[in-house]
Formats: sequence, C-alpha cells, structure tokens
Amino acid sequence: PFDGVALRLTISKSLVKLLGGEIWADSKIGKGSVFYFTFPFNVIEQSKEVEPDKAEIIIDPVVTQKSKSEKSDFSQFTILIAEDVESNFIYLQELLRPTHATLIWAQNGAEAVKEVETNAKIDLVLMDILMPEMDGYEASKRIKELRNNLPVIAQTAYSLESGRNKNDLISFDDYLIKPIWSPQLLSSISKYLKVGS
Repeated sequence: PFDGVALRLTISKSLVKLLGGEIWADSKIGKGSVFYFTFPFNVIEQSKEVEPDKAEIIIDPVVTQKSKSEKSDFSQFTILIAEDVESNFIYLQELLRPTHATLIWAQNGAEAVKEVETNAKIDLVLMDILMPEMDGYEASKRIKELRNNLPVIAQTAYSLESGRNKNDLISFDDYLIKPIWSPQLLSSISKYLKVGS
C-alpha cells in the first residue's frame, strides 16, 4: 500500500534543491537511515555608513511569501482540503492561515465527497490524488456530479497529463505540482474564487 514515504522524500529533495542545497542519506541495514542536508547562505556585513544611492536591498523570501499571503483575503470563503497525510494538511493550513479562509479537512476522497454533499458553503476544493478508500480522480468526478461549478484543484507530485486518460482529468479545473509554494497556491485559488476581479 502507498504510505507516502517515497512522496515525502521526493518533496524534501525538491525543496532542498530549490533552496540551492544538497541532501543525502547514510543507511545501515537493520539500523535505519540518517538524512543530511545543507543550505547555502551569505554572511552580510552592514557598514554603518552607507550611501543612499548605493544601498543594497536584501529580499527575504520567507517575508516576501508572507506579505503575499497577507494581501490575499479569503475570509468570506470556505476551502475543503482533501489530504490523507496530516503534515501536508498542516503545511497548506499554514500557507492559508494569513488569508483567514475557513478550512475543512477531509482525510480521504470519500470524506471529501461527503463534505461537499452536506456542506453547501464550500467554495473550492484542494484535492490530493493518492488517498486511501477513494483516490482524488474518483472523488473529483463524484464532486462534479454533485456540484459541477465547484472548482477542484488537484495537488500532486507529478504532471497530470503524463500517462492519464483525458477522461480522468476532466473533473479537475487546475492542478498544482508538489512542493506547493505560497504564490502559486494563492494565485490559483484567487483565480477560481474571483478574488480581486
């Protein structure tokens, strides 16, 4: 059965690579594995006397992402997150916390379908693909049968076009490839919720 370990390792490798670092493992049979990673950094020495026209502007990517989140106000919307891995849900929850959206967590596809069936306030669904009981493809198909105009955005580690029948993709309005970053997430949600239009 799929336990998500390979996916988590893939996501970790992608995150480290995006930050310009390296990741490796030291494994011993019967004892387990230890994972190591490095991140590059620059030590910046700020002079006490800096000419205004030669001042260096330093952008902190974390602060930048946070400021973008704070500009997105989803307080009037309810978002259903279908995700079986708790750490992945917590990650999305943190990305969306500054937007003040109401979040609902469904831990598998069957729960997601039930939530949509019983809660008319849901405005958008973030749908994981690989889940127990009912996968994201089937869950999205059933959700569209219940509410055809409800936006469903898939979240996956792979491009949905590769190796899939077009009929499998018709129930998704869009998809985000993991690891999901705040700007892409907020941009996609804003588009389907018509925020700022």
